[in-house]
Amino acid sequence: MTDFPAIEVVDIPGKGKGVVALEFITQGTRIIAEEPTIKLSGQTREDLAHSVQIALSSPSNLEFLLSFPCKKGEDPVSGRFNHFLPCASEDDNACGLFATICRINHTCCSPLSGPNAMYTWREDLQCETLHALRDIAAMEEITVSYIACRIHTDDPPKFLRKNFDFSCSCAGCARPPDQRAHSLARIRQYNLFMESFPTSAQTRRNPTQLLEQLQHNLLAICEEGYAIELSRAAHCGFRLCAMYGDAKNAILWETLSRDCDAVIQGTDTEEYRSSERWIRDPSTYERWNIYGYSELAAPVRII
Repeated sequence: MTDFPAIEVVDIPGKGKGVVALEFITQGTRIIAEEPTIKLSGQTREDLAHSVQIALSSPSNLEFLLSFPCKKGEDPVSGRFNHFLPCASEDDNACGLFATICRINHTCCSPLSGPNAMYTWREDLQCETLHALRDIAAMEEITVSYIACRIHTDDPPKFLRKNFDFSCSCAGCARPPDQRAHSLARIRQYNLFMESFPTSAQTRRNPTQLLEQLQHNLLAICEEGYAIELSRAAHCGFRLCAMYGDAKNAILWETLSRDCDAVIQGTDTEEYRSSERWIRDPSTYERWNIYGYSELAAPVRII
C-alpha cells in the first residue's frame, strides 16, 4: 500500500475549509490518490438526473454534499455541483465529489503566483491523484488552480465569481485590469497555436519556423504561470522532430515532456512509459521520418 504524506482538512480563515500539509512534501510527490465519495454519470440530462437521484438517496451522501458551500441563490443540490471534478473516460461524462481533494482551495496561475499542486483523474486507477508542483512546507496550505490553461478564456476574477461564487485574492487577480488583459491575450494566443499545431505539422509547413513559434509560445505560457504546459508543448516538439527524422533533438524535446509529466502525474502512467520508449529509440514513433531527414532545433532553457 502506498504511503502518502500527511495532510489534513482544516478551517482556513476567509476561505472555509482547505487542506494543509502536515509535513514537508517534495516536488513531484503524489500527495493522495482518492476515489470519489459520490460519482455521477450519464450521457443525457435524463441519465444524469437519474444518477443524482440514486446517489443522493443515501443519507450519508446527501449529508456529505450539503457539507460543501452552495452558490448564492441557487438550488441547494445543483448549487453545489461546481465542487464536482471530472472523472470520465472518453465515452462518459462522469464527475465525482472527493472528500479531501474537493476541499482544496484555488490559486491562479499567473506571472506573480501559482498553485503548489495539481490534480488529475487517472482512469486506469479510477482515482483522482494530486501531485506537488513544487516543494511544500509543513503547515503550508495546498492549493490548485481551478482554471486549466485550455479553458482560460476569460478574466480570472470574472470566471471565478461566475463559476465558483468567490472573489480571488491572489497576486495575479490583484494586478491592474490592463495587465490581466495582456496575460489573457497571451494565453489565448498559446491555445490557438496549440489547437492549430497538428494541422500545421501535417501540412508540412516550414518545420524550422513552426518549431520557433512553438518555442516562443511555450516561453510565453510559462511566463504566465502555466509551466505544466511543458508536458504537452514539448511533446509537440518531439513529434515534429520525429517526423523529420531528427533523433537528437526529438530526444531532447521528449525528455523535457517526460520530466514535466513525471511531476504532474507520476511515473506510472502510459504517457510516461511511452516517453521512455521514444527517448530510448525515437524511431519507434509511428510517424518517424515520414517527411525525410531535416535537422531542426533543441528546446531552449525554459525554467
